[in-house]
Amino acid sequence: MRVPRSFATLVLAAGMAAGCGSSDPLGPDFETRLSVLGGCGDVWFYAVDAADEVLVTFSAPGLIEAAEGETTTSTFDLPDDGVELIVEVGSYISDAVCDDVIENGPRVDRTWRAVAGEAVVTIRPQGESWGARGDLRLTDVVLRDDDGHTVVIERLDWADIFVGWLPG
Repeated sequence: MRVPRSFATLVLAAGMAAGCGSSDPLGPDFETRLSVLGGCGDVWFYAVDAADEVLVTFSAPGLIEAAEGETTTSTFDLPDDGVELIVEVGSYISDAVCDDVIENGPRVDRTWRAVAGEAVVTIRPQGESWGARGDLRLTDVVLRDDDGHTVVIERLDWADIFVGWLPG
């Protein structure tokens, strides 16, 4: 399920250590292009731009099951072995996101992984069903690519995202 940006607050600041020209999708204003927010599974959040070139994903397996029907909040100091936060740049970047039908196949040109920061996830199970509502707040997250370039997410919020459902 994809949720328009209007359902979440995005406050993001990006800076590259080197090599960030005006055509780079992670230029200084890439956060303004994250127009689609969503989630699925137990538990996975994503944000993607309309050009399908920049994808932010956060996964923390088992949070819905661990909630045992109760609202829970979990805080992770990044990096954390139990979660993954990455930013990917490429084309058709979200083609396989929460979807079992891959039409073009994503092409990932660069990947950044979280090396510092905080992630706070709140899960609100929805009765007896597998689905849940979730919130995610990233704060002061530093991500690094294989060449040592960094991007900083000062704050990024997903609010009331439907998670827990299985793609298909």
